[in-house]
Amino acid sequence: MVDGILPDSIQLNATSGDITGMSTLNPGDHTSFTIRVIDAGKPAASDKKTFYIYGKHCALSIDPKSLPQASEMMTYELLLNGKGGIAPYRFDVDSGQLPSGLHLTEDGTIKGVPETQGIYSFMIRMSDAAGSMAQQSYVMDVIACETCPIISGKTTYDNTGDMPNVTLIFRDTSNYTRTTITDENGLYQISVPTGWSGTVIPKMEGYTFDPSNRMYQQLMIDQYHQDYVADVIMLRISGKVMNSDTDAGISDIRLQYGDAGASVQTNNNGEFNIDVPYGWSGTITPENRGYLFEPQAIQINSIDQNQPDQHFSAISTYVPQLVISPMSVIFRKPQTKRSEPAAQNETSLRTGNNDYHTGLVIPESVTKYWKSNKPDYRYRKRKNLPPKLDWSQYDSPVRNQGSCGSCWAFAGVALLENLANRSGLMASINLSEQIMVSCVYKERSEGGCSGGWYWDVFDYTFHYGIPEESCFPYKARNGNCDDQCEEPEYRLKLTDFTPAHGLWEEEFSVQDLKGALQDGPLSVGFYVPSSFYGYNGGIYDYKSGSMDFLDMQCY
Repeated sequence: MVDGILPDSIQLNATSGDITGMSTLNPGDHTSFTIRVIDAGKPAASDKKTFYIYGKHCALSIDPKSLPQASEMMTYELLLNGKGGIAPYRFDVDSGQLPSGLHLTEDGTIKGVPETQGIYSFMIRMSDAAGSMAQQSYVMDVIACETCPIISGKTTYDNTGDMPNVTLIFRDTSNYTRTTITDENGLYQISVPTGWSGTVIPKMEGYTFDPSNRMYQQLMIDQYHQDYVADVIMLRISGKVMNSDTDAGISDIRLQYGDAGASVQTNNNGEFNIDVPYGWSGTITPENRGYLFEPQAIQINSIDQNQPDQHFSAISTYVPQLVISPMSVIFRKPQTKRSEPAAQNETSLRTGNNDYHTGLVIPESVTKYWKSNKPDYRYRKRKNLPPKLDWSQYDSPVRNQGSCGSCWAFAGVALLENLANRSGLMASINLSEQIMVSCVYKERSEGGCSGGWYWDVFDYTFHYGIPEESCFPYKARNGNCDDQCEEPEYRLKLTDFTPAHGLWEEEFSVQDLKGALQDGPLSVGFYVPSSFYGYNGGIYDYKSGSMDFLDMQCY
């Protein structure tokens, strides 16, 4: 031993190096000493090391063994003491939970203001400097404060129902904070110290409250009906639908969102705004015939802030879904003297007693619609139209209706053939006009050669389909509906078609026609002046000549 001293009754064997004996050190005392060892070599090698001996109790324990009663909302402070072992001691909660408002410091002090009455059980653990541990279980009784004011109330969803699980933050003037949570009925109640001053703030993610908070000064009496009304935070998803070629906004694009079928439409600039509640999740999908969209849809998950710049690029497509689009058009040249047509009976359409039938019969419901409704101007609002557009490349050859007043059937069937050719159903398609002439008006005394309404072509095709020409060849007479073949090679059907009243009667513009033609060819009807008899090709430009509705009209 080269430094320090051994405690009494402790010996060092200089040969073996054994340290033996029983220490007489008091708990908390210690001694240190340094021992050197030398070998027998020449020259000799040596080493030395310092050792410590501590005095300690045989058992480590925590005092006191029980805790005094605490009072709700009254300051509480108690110091736990450690015995045995080697100081310093460290304390923590091993299991259970201290009453709300109390906490345990590392040096063993339980302090704070208990917030809620009740009986609380918990285990305190103590460790000493040598790593030894002791545990002590406690039961603390927190009694009610009979003089403390109570603050109570209710939270509701915009006055429509109880709102549970709302956190209410109570913050006093020293910034000490405690909280409580509303129960399943939206109710809360909490005691505060007599003379308490502070602010109560309701909080729940995704909601605002009215009032946003309540302030109290030197509170001495109970405060009941301290209610709050919640209103969900609305957030906005916004963006634009743009033409993929020009980046110009596209109007009237429908965007569906959510599972309930809600939707909005883009404005004249192609912009849209969707307002949804905080936390909303769903898919936004643009829908419009004639376009493909990139992306096809936008997924929003648990929205927690406004979502701008949710843009779509619209790619125009010329592949129809065999739907008559846009609405068929019937109009007559304005500012032209003419005789007015008599309203036609829808169940018995007639064109008069003329030997030559031109085929136009306008149902009474259509003429009534034109008199009571404004024209549809949506197509004239379309912008950035191409300088040229030609659907005639999909037309079938011009056909002769003969002396039968079946222009309504030829006009409707020609449009169906155009759409079928565009869709690429087959190399060429030739549909039967005769099935319309013989079958559409078979229940009336006068057949299809006495005129008709082109919408009835689409209606019949929607319900029954239309076969190829060879199944029922054109005869230029009414014929019998049963004369059609029993097993046609194919039968074309529609999934949708336009309203019977059409787009316009006589109030229209060139821009209306250009806009409507962006979706496909149009079925049109016009008055035929006497000068039209001399037409032999090109673009006909009306200059003069009388027009009589009952004498002539074509599609």
